[in-house]
Amino acid sequence: MKRLVLLLAILLFVGMLSGPVSAQTIDITVQTYWAEDTPSGASVLERIALFEEQYPDIKVTYQYVPFGELLTTILQQTLTRTLPEVVFADNPDIRHLAASGVFMDLTDWVDEWGQWDDFYLGPQYANSLDDRIYAVQLNTNNLALYYNREVLADLGIAEPPATWDEVMAVSEIILTETDIYPIAFCADNTEAGTWQFLPFLWSAGGSLMELDRPESIAAAQFWVDLVEKGYAPRDVVNWDQGDVAINFAGGRVAMMINGPWELAFNLAETDVDYGIAMIPVPDADLSPVVAMGGESFGIASTVSAEKAEAGWKFIQFLVEPENMANHNLMNTTIPTRGAAVEKVLEEDPRLASFIAQAEFALSRPIAGGGENYPSISAITRQAFQLAIAGMMSAEQAFANAAQEVRDLYMSEAEFQEAAAGVQSVLDDVFTAME
Repeated sequence: MKRLVLLLAILLFVGMLSGPVSAQTIDITVQTYWAEDTPSGASVLERIALFEEQYPDIKVTYQYVPFGELLTTILQQTLTRTLPEVVFADNPDIRHLAASGVFMDLTDWVDEWGQWDDFYLGPQYANSLDDRIYAVQLNTNNLALYYNREVLADLGIAEPPATWDEVMAVSEIILTETDIYPIAFCADNTEAGTWQFLPFLWSAGGSLMELDRPESIAAAQFWVDLVEKGYAPRDVVNWDQGDVAINFAGGRVAMMINGPWELAFNLAETDVDYGIAMIPVPDADLSPVVAMGGESFGIASTVSAEKAEAGWKFIQFLVEPENMANHNLMNTTIPTRGAAVEKVLEEDPRLASFIAQAEFALSRPIAGGGENYPSISAITRQAFQLAIAGMMSAEQAFANAAQEVRDLYMSEAEFQEAAAGVQSVLDDVFTAME
């Protein structure tokens, strides 16, 4: 007995010398469609390493799923209860996934955090459902006007066009005095075509829900006029955004509509001296309202409380102003919160126009019919393609499209409710811009 007591005393003494037993590590997984060898993937891996230094009791595993497989994978994981702790999705999918039970409600944590008001209106809308918050957005992007400084300067054009009338006037000069196209944009029959059309539609006061409104038709007519006058190539109905950038980078187009991602891709080695301005608007008194890209992070609804808390710590860490800014700078994206803007602008002033527009950018489904958005988007782009091709007037094409949108709903009352909801979002944005 004495030997046993002595042995226990020795073990206790040795334990005291070696220090307290370390806390058990909490393992969580974050899943994205950013491959590890891409700027976005490399940035998240860098954030993970920094996070684990600050939180040594949390181990974060990074998991890659190809872009086209992410939604299917998330839904399968939901059914089998194998979701990663931190669920990542493109911002247009957040509300649908939240309604499907994928995400945990983060509202109480976000309220306690006290930083939600620093995020822009668009990301707040996109990551909420029925006044509850389900995800936080790390980055965003939108579209702006790139212009060839040398071409404009040689023609005595001091500033890039800021209105539709100025676009027409500048384009006429370029067409008359040079052998290159004045402007290009993507009007193809894909989501990219709709994405490029939306800034013109929304800035004019149009709505995807009411394509037969004069404001909606005016946006389509603007594109039609650019092509009919020879200011934009007819190939815009077939060009994707990369094609547009390649032609601009090659000096074959003087101005283009495109996003910040091209800074790191097709414009990375161009000899063109370019500037970037905000999307031209119908009237000088208006401000552009653009579509919003970018991805968000939430917590799986199926995980334990302990792992959920660890996941929330990781999300908070990701979107801290400095971490967000560094992520944006690594992959030429835009902050979703005001506190990250100064650092991004200091290090990459080329992003200024995109950042200026980000404050009032909108998620496509929220301002475009919710679950019906994919169908409404397809109807819209088919309409402007018909108009650009000269197969139908913009007015007739968009009147027909408006009826097709209405036909997606079971009743006129259901349509009117949906249209009013979209208009409310648009009105909120215009009010906030005043």
